[in-house]
Amino acid sequence: MGHCAKFGAYTILCCTAIPSIIHFALVQRNQAGNSPAMEFMGFQLCMNFLAGCGIVITTFISDRHTQIAAYVKTVLKHITQYFDLWHLKKKIKKLISKLAKEKDNEQLKEWIKPCTNHLHWSATTTPSGNGKIIWAKFKSFLSHIVNKHSDLDDPLFNKCAHGEINDRTWLQTDDKAYERLCKVLTTNSLKKGIQQASPIDQTDCLEGFHSVLNQFAPKMIAYSYVGMLCR
Repeated sequence: MGHCAKFGAYTILCCTAIPSIIHFALVQRNQAGNSPAMEFMGFQLCMNFLAGCGIVITTFISDRHTQIAAYVKTVLKHITQYFDLWHLKKKIKKLISKLAKEKDNEQLKEWIKPCTNHLHWSATTTPSGNGKIIWAKFKSFLSHIVNKHSDLDDPLFNKCAHGEINDRTWLQTDDKAYERLCKVLTTNSLKKGIQQASPIDQTDCLEGFHSVLNQFAPKMIAYSYVGMLCR
C-alpha cells in the first residue's frame, strides 16, 4: 500500500484482434530499488522477452513514465509511443482544480470537465496521431473559454468544430484566472504529453485486469516471490 511496494508486476496487453494478456514480468524491490525503477525494469524484461520471441511491436501505449518514454525514444526507435488519455486527463484535472481553489479563481471550477472532455475529443478525432494537430485542437480550448471560436492563431485548427452553443459565463482575456490557466495548460511538459496522446486504444482494459488481479494478490499482504508469481 502507499509507496512501499515489495513487488512490481508489469503487464503487456495486446489490443489488436482479440485483446489478450501476452506477457508479464514480476520484479522485486531489491532488484531495482524503488517503485519507478521496478516499473522500468518490468517494462525492459517484457520488451526483451517479446523481441526474443520475434514479435514485432509498432505501437506502445502507456502512462507518462519518464524512464520508459526516454528508453522508447532512444533505444526502441521503431516503436511509436502514445500516452493514455486517462492519465493526461487526471493531470489536467489536478492542475485546474488546484488553481480553482485559489482566491479569485473560483470560476475555473466549471471549466474542469469541459477541458478534460476537450482533450479526449482532440485526440480521438485525430486518427493519424499527428501531435501538432492534437495540440492545435486542444489549444483552441483557451480561445473557446473567452468566447472566441474562429480565426484562431494556429492554422492547423483555426476554428471550433462545434455548432451553435448556449451562452454561458465566459472568461475574460484580462482576468488573472485566465492568465494563470493559460500558463499551466501550456507548459512544455504538458504540451509534449498531449502531443503524444493516444488517438486509438487506451489502458482501461489493463487497469480492469489489474483490479481483478488485486483480489488474488492484495497489496496489503506480503507474499513470497513464488507465491506472488503463482497468483
